[in-house]
Amino acid sequence: MAGEEQPVPEDGSATSGPPPKKQGRFKNWLHGKNGWFARFARQDLHGFTPIISSKFVIMVYLLSGVVLLPLGIAILVASINVQEYRVRYDNAGVFAGLSNDQRQARVQAADDAGINVVVTVTPDEDMEPPIYVFYDLDSYYQNYRRYVRSLDSKQQGGENSTSSACSPQQYIGNDGRQPSLPNDGKVNPCGLIAWSNFNDTFTVSQNGFPIAIDDS
Repeated sequence: MAGEEQPVPEDGSATSGPPPKKQGRFKNWLHGKNGWFARFARQDLHGFTPIISSKFVIMVYLLSGVVLLPLGIAILVASINVQEYRVRYDNAGVFAGLSNDQRQARVQAADDAGINVVVTVTPDEDMEPPIYVFYDLDSYYQNYRRYVRSLDSKQQGGENSTSSACSPQQYIGNDGRQPSLPNDGKVNPCGLIAWSNFNDTFTVSQNGFPIAIDDS
């Protein structure tokens, strides 16, 4: 404005423009010379070093016990009230009295038709829904090195080949090459993985009436 005198620096040079703005308190704390980022880069921040006394430890254990004890009791009661019935079906029906080799031969002879086995479960008490049906496989070790490697990668890609890695499930009957059979008796797909595919299906019925099973 007219009539106002501008300050003149000691060196005699003239300046113009608004005065410099002061940094905000938060910005200075964050980005200043001794701000948070600078102290973080210098690893100069204060650490959290609580002093754990005996009273503090006792209180923590007491509070943990008050919270976890009722929870544990509820879980224990729920576990005790679970009703579980285990029924083996690979030695029932047409498989009764047969050896493992005879059972395997009968399953292979049935081919895609499969074999129907009926087992009866008689609960001692009423079972409240939901009722879950599980299957349990015994002596089925899929993490063995030989099991994992027992396959032919080229065969999986569509080529007509059979690698020795598929042994012992490389040829039909495990009798080696058989010229009398198509493709010399090679198994396709070969290997323990392909020959141990579990594809059993289950149905549940009560007094002769089928009960729907939720496969999800």
